[in-house]
Amino acid sequence: MLSVLNHIWLNPREQTGNQRNILKDFWLDLNYLEVAQAAQYCSAYFTAILYTELWCDTMREKSRIKDQLSDYSDSGSLESSPLSFIGSQDREKASLVYDILLDAYSSIGDMDAVSGCEVVATDSQSILKHSYLIEKKWDGLLKINDQNNSHIEILQALQQNGLHSVLQGYIQSLLLNGNP
Repeated sequence: MLSVLNHIWLNPREQTGNQRNILKDFWLDLNYLEVAQAAQYCSAYFTAILYTELWCDTMREKSRIKDQLSDYSDSGSLESSPLSFIGSQDREKASLVYDILLDAYSSIGDMDAVSGCEVVATDSQSILKHSYLIEKKWDGLLKINDQNNSHIEILQALQQNGLHSVLQGYIQSLLLNGNP
């Protein structure tokens, strides 16, 4: 299915009469985010990024049209990046977009893009923790885990930071306080 969609996308027909490239004109009723998930599942990471971006563009276009029809214009929301726009509109979808992009960019080794995906995160600690884990920023992970009082994750972050004596002292204090 991904091959068919990619073929339509990459090989547009000549526009003669009323024949058009239905995918590029968004006439094909597809949920591009679901296509992106399928591409991610198939390890087609560049395709997953493409369809995630298409989905974001579609959502922005729908919002722009809706704003025009309702005589309401919030120009600031459409001037922001597509990722921050999605993050401000729908947190559930933003989390899915983040997961797809983070996995895809991590898999292709684009760590700059991984950092850019944090725009979607909109202050979610679990997403930030995941980002720190991917980027191996153990000190940031340690700070978040300390705020949440997550003993196991604190122990892992201390070990990853190479703070073995602090790790040993922390384990001893946990044992003395009755926290297994």
